[in-house]
Amino acid sequence: YMLPSELIAKPENWCQWFHATDKDGREVKFNDVTAVSWCIGGALYRCYSLETELFLASEKLREAVRKLNGVPNYALWNDEPSRTHDEVIRLLKEAKL
Repeated sequence: YMLPSELIAKPENWCQWFHATDKDGREVKFNDVTAVSWCIGGALYRCYSLETELFLASEKLREAVRKLNGVPNYALWNDEPSRTHDEVIRLLKEAKL
């Protein structure tokens, strides 16, 4: 399987505001075959198909975000207008995801 940090390793494979987008920037489901970019949450859904894996990965990511800003909401953190791709990758790697 692929880690979320690997799935969105390139800036063009990361997005904000949607779980996933197609090559034209249109919203698609995280598991759609036309998806080419994912937000941090969409990447978790795409990489972890088993409910227990997804839960554990989400908890790791929540804890990593909580350490950064005291709020465990990684979706809001991802969607901050000033957020950068490098920050997202750094957070995922810190969480070992």
